Amino acid sequence: MMKKYILTLFMCIITQFLWAQFRISTGNPINVACNPNEKNVVWQALELFKRDYRNVFSDSVRISESQGNIIVSTMGKNNPLMTSLQVDFSSLEGKKQGFMIKVLPNNKLLVVGSDRHGTAYGIMELSRMIGVSPWEWWADVIPRKRDFFELPKDFEIVQSPSVEYRGIFTSGHFKLNIVL
Repeated sequence: MMKKYILTLFMCIITQFLWAQFRISTGNPINVACNPNEKNVVWQALELFKRDYRNVFSDSVRISESQGNIIVSTMGKNNPLMTSLQVDFSSLEGKKQGFMIKVLPNNKLLVVGSDRHGTAYGIMELSRMIGVSPWEWWADVIPRKRDFFELPKDFEIVQSPSVEYRGIFTSGHFKLNIVL
């Protein structure tokens, strides 16, 4: 019985090291590296993410110019954080409000936007991924507490809107069109 328990524990540990490359957990504050020259919308999204992280993990987020578990940036910015990365950004070129979230080989997470709004949407997508509903404020959806969040080493998503303008548009009486 003891051998079976030890073998199971060993397999869980090995699987953890092989599968999860990026990991954040309760009791470990995280650092976010972000260029101080980012636009206000990016800083507002980071403030929302800090609140969301605290609500989910009961811990804090520290913002730094150079060091972090998470790197946040906008394409085209003169940013030393971006120049050292070996990442292909061609999937974002020419897209409005697009973003990429990618686990890097050094166990860090990259959130990069094609423009300032794309970067903000990428940060908000990260909030959604850790368990915060976009309806949290509108419909009082309380995020559940988590012990950890992890992504595999080859994780990468690229998103951009399918329409030119995002928003809520009214047309006619009592008819509401929502475009996302």
